[in-house]
Amino acid sequence: MEGRIYGYARVSSKDQNLDRQLDALAEFGVAADRVFADKASGKDFERPEYKRLMGVMEPGCQGSGGLGGGAAPPPQPKPPGTPTKK
Repeated sequence: MEGRIYGYARVSSKDQNLDRQLDALAEFGVAADRVFADKASGKDFERPEYKRLMGVMEPGCQGSGGLGGGAAPPPQPKPPGTPTKK
């Protein structure tokens, strides 16, 4: 698991641009296939890519980017093999 770094970028509206955040994640060394991005409100965690990111992260992984949004603490990654709620 060491060396797995994931990134998350989010803007609040479809009119906003993710490019600066994506560029910053790339400069930080996050591989493009480990970057997740949403164009969604920060009021809650109803974000498809954020949920996908939480599904692939494992304990010990590192995240970079807007993982919290200030609304509530982000959910913690689940250990492998943990059933997911639908």
